[in-house]
Amino acid sequence: MKKCMLGFGAFIIIFIAVCWRNNTIVYGEPDVKNSMSFNREQHLTVIAYRNKIEDKEAFAEELIQMCKDNSFKTIKFSTDRGYATGIYMNVYLTEKDWKNGKKVMEVEYTQGPGKLEYDIINNPEEFELIVK
Repeated sequence: MKKCMLGFGAFIIIFIAVCWRNNTIVYGEPDVKNSMSFNREQHLTVIAYRNKIEDKEAFAEELIQMCKDNSFKTIKFSTDRGYATGIYMNVYLTEKDWKNGKKVMEVEYTQGPGKLEYDIINNPEEFELIVK
């Protein structure tokens, strides 16, 4: 009888641990996993560190503000040649989603086709935010 109770207790503990692990809440500051710069356009891979994004537009605005403030933890943008003239982001909820290619959204902060004369800091009124 003792062995049966021990086995049942071990099963319950393992079951709870598996359930807890699968329902873990992910929350942290968004951060850049990868960046590329073409001329003065920034192409970023961003990990949201969220289980879900309720308001994609508001989250995109938060990411753009982080770019303007240069406040990402793992990357600092160089302004030696000036500020960015466009930002393109692929956003993933978690690093696991990034590794599996499960993009949650795309963000573009651009001036329009062929325009590169303005930058995101000095001329924000010239930019359009597109969230896909």
